[in-house]
Amino acid sequence: MATEVGSARAADAPATVGEVVGRYLREQHAAIMRGDASLRADEAIAVDSAVHVTRVAIRRYRSVLREVRVFVTERATAVDAELAWLAGLLGEVRDRQVLRRRLCRALHVLPSGVAVGAELDRRLGAEQERATGELGRAMAGRRYAELLGELRAWNTAPPYTDAADRCAVEIAGDVDHARRRLRKRLERAVRGGDDELLHRARKAAKRARYVAELAEPALGRPARKLAKRAKAVQTELGRHQDSVVAAAFLRGYADGESGFGCGILWAGERDRAQSSRAAIRRHLKRF
Repeated sequence: MATEVGSARAADAPATVGEVVGRYLREQHAAIMRGDASLRADEAIAVDSAVHVTRVAIRRYRSVLREVRVFVTERATAVDAELAWLAGLLGEVRDRQVLRRRLCRALHVLPSGVAVGAELDRRLGAEQERATGELGRAMAGRRYAELLGELRAWNTAPPYTDAADRCAVEIAGDVDHARRRLRKRLERAVRGGDDELLHRARKAAKRARYVAELAEPALGRPARKLAKRAKAVQTELGRHQDSVVAAAFLRGYADGESGFGCGILWAGERDRAQSSRAAIRRHLKRF
């Protein structure tokens, strides 16, 4: 049975939807700027963490832009597009980080004498270095500087419409809309079993989670419960997507002597993807 988001207001909750949104966007802006500082420091461990943290903050920011209709449309569309551009650059780095670690952990299943690991690591390391270079060049450019300037402007004076003056608890409608979209996409994905449908459901899970997190100061426990449930299904959908991406890479990489080892690793990723699909079906009833 679906759980609808309630509208009970906590004693210390913000008064308007604009106050709820502004608080959350300021938190994400702070995370993006911390990431900017770490990435500029160019220390390997800090960079690995900063790429992930910055990318998540951008997802949260964009979820608000898309799910809570309180902004001047042209400004919101423009900043969303620029954040998507930056997220894409970060994603190129992060995807290699994740895939590299994932495949290195999986190498223990290979029979003795099957050598794949060093070449896999070399290739993914080279791709990660290339993507990191592209990110660095972008961060040194005008487009990135203009995006940071726009975010600073939003931090002090978000381009709200009159809808931001609604009572804070009315954000429950936006949250419930995100929940319903998540349920609809999960139903389609479970029924169809298509990887792309599951990926779309994952995006909906992220948005539902982040909008519920945003609304927690106004809505309290119901929003917190939805955020927790959306995070759980997002995690499972993420496991599935990681397996799909790894399997696709292995299919494209397998060549000559590496073919046998890559085939073993590919079969493992296929099995993990199937296990995730079964787990995802169990999550559906929670929305």
